[in-house]
Amino acid sequence: MGIVFNRRDSELEEALAALVDVASELRNNEIAEAATGQQMRLQAFVNRTIAPANKETAFGNYSIAGSLPLQLASAFEGQGKPEKAIQTLQDCLKTSSDTYIQIRVLVMIGDINYRRRNYGQAEKFYRRSLALSKSYSEVRSEFQDSHKADYFGELNRLAEFLASLNRWTEAETQYESLLTVMESDYKNTLPDDFEWFRTIYDHYVQTNQNERAAKLNERRFALKNRTNEWLAYNIIDKGGHRLSRFPFEKAEDMKEGLAQVELFNRSGFVDENCKLVIPLAFRDATSFGEGLAAAQPNHSFPDHLNKTQVKWGFINRLGKFQIEPKFECTTAFSEGLAATQLNSGYDSWCYIDKAGAVRIKPGYTEAGNFDSGEAPVLVGAIPGVRGCIGGDYGGTWVQIDRQGKVISTMPTSPGPGERSDSMRPYKVVVKGRELWGYRDSNGRTVITPKYDEAKAFAGGWARVLIKDSWTFIDKYEKFIRADTWDDARGFEDGCAVVAKGDKYGVIDSQGKLIVEPQYEEIEKFSEGLAAVKLNGKFGYIDRAGQLKIQCQFSGAGPQGQGGPFKEGLAACRDYQTHKVGYINKNGAWVIKPQFWRAHDFSGGCAVIEEGYDHARNIHGFEIRAG
Repeated sequence: MGIVFNRRDSELEEALAALVDVASELRNNEIAEAATGQQMRLQAFVNRTIAPANKETAFGNYSIAGSLPLQLASAFEGQGKPEKAIQTLQDCLKTSSDTYIQIRVLVMIGDINYRRRNYGQAEKFYRRSLALSKSYSEVRSEFQDSHKADYFGELNRLAEFLASLNRWTEAETQYESLLTVMESDYKNTLPDDFEWFRTIYDHYVQTNQNERAAKLNERRFALKNRTNEWLAYNIIDKGGHRLSRFPFEKAEDMKEGLAQVELFNRSGFVDENCKLVIPLAFRDATSFGEGLAAAQPNHSFPDHLNKTQVKWGFINRLGKFQIEPKFECTTAFSEGLAATQLNSGYDSWCYIDKAGAVRIKPGYTEAGNFDSGEAPVLVGAIPGVRGCIGGDYGGTWVQIDRQGKVISTMPTSPGPGERSDSMRPYKVVVKGRELWGYRDSNGRTVITPKYDEAKAFAGGWARVLIKDSWTFIDKYEKFIRADTWDDARGFEDGCAVVAKGDKYGVIDSQGKLIVEPQYEEIEKFSEGLAAVKLNGKFGYIDRAGQLKIQCQFSGAGPQGQGGPFKEGLAACRDYQTHKVGYINKNGAWVIKPQFWRAHDFSGGCAVIEEGYDHARNIHGFEIRAG
């Protein structure tokens, strides 16, 4: 909403604009000091000219002037002048009538004192900000819910402060106050990350107060259950028993006998018995690959006081850093190499070995994993733009070998399982038209570019596009059959999914139809069966095309499609209840439908997600400590 002035609108606007310009050049000491004086005069002017009745509705504009002292103080501290920073903030407290700004100023003074290890002064200002925030939250207004969230944050800040000084008795009392207030007066005002209470939870675990840890987690999850936006993760065995005493906020599938889990925004790893073998000691982590997992170290309290960017490194199965954190971003190890981003530059991706040494120099905007001696990388992208693999930033995707030599170009960013065998697709542009052919591993053309698109060879056959139809060729450019298809997927295990119109079927390696195009969807074969969709329901066929399990499920798997069979079980969604359970190869329920989502079994266990009633869009999971 607009701001209302009693007089001299243009004078105020000009002063604000001038101060914003000054604040952008605070590296200069003289300018910063001059700006301090200007800001104080402006603050007094704002207090005189803004109509008091409009301060709340004009919050955004009104706060511009009030927030400038915080910018100035930050600049002074960065220049090694903490006393001048504190004096700037103290002056602001005397002139500002904006309660929100006053709270921010008090917190910042506390933070500066904390960094100076002046803990007595830090506590004094944290307690002042808490008291002011509490009274502010009790004022009835359209912003009251937001003010209550700020009050919760100040309660948490003081609790974290006390915990950082190992004053655990006082910290526990403060955390209990925070939890009690939230339980009695909570209206979706909590931040999304929900990492509050993690410090006291860690303390309980480290001091073997497991019952208190479990009870704390139960109460915290019960709060999250009010938001209608969360999921609880657990790990089950083949009997459907939950292996974790209480849920995680995140759990990944088991890899190399370990699953990455997350609680209170901290990552650790459990084994196949759901025993925590690598503590929840990392800010973030990925699944293990080739004996290593990417991880970020966790910050000590308070996180916002740590000015450095958190980097990625690699930990071993003991949870120790084998490669120290120094990368902006990274992928998992594959074939002994991992793609890592050295800095924020747009062409800073490279490849390292397990000793952390760079093996392929930086020069890529994005980089993928190695597979059979090749990896996809993006070159020639727009300067200054970067992202994770799969983004569209211009440039060209190419395949490189382990020495970084370009082997071939690629049509698009690589899809799952897309890789070349001994022959690789490449493109040329003829009279403005892209044409695709194939080269061998030495870069010699073996199939002249003539196709509108060409995919990598798989199982001895490659998909090529001729005008608007797909077909398959071998390395001698012999067509599998005269048939063409409106859609086609690569060969896997001797068969490929093809489509006529919007109906899908399956052909064998001779091009013979083993499943007539009749299904709305066909997933990959796994353990001899593939999920198919007919009339909106999923069932399973065998390799002979026989329908072995009738189409009766509404979907399954983490993405909602018919789940593949793994270790004899497949996740499926019941058509009536919309809950997910597991069936055997006879189509019988082995683990009854009760979850929202369910992952594949691996090593005798599977990750499940619950807490959200898909059919009614409400939560239906009751948290228990035991």
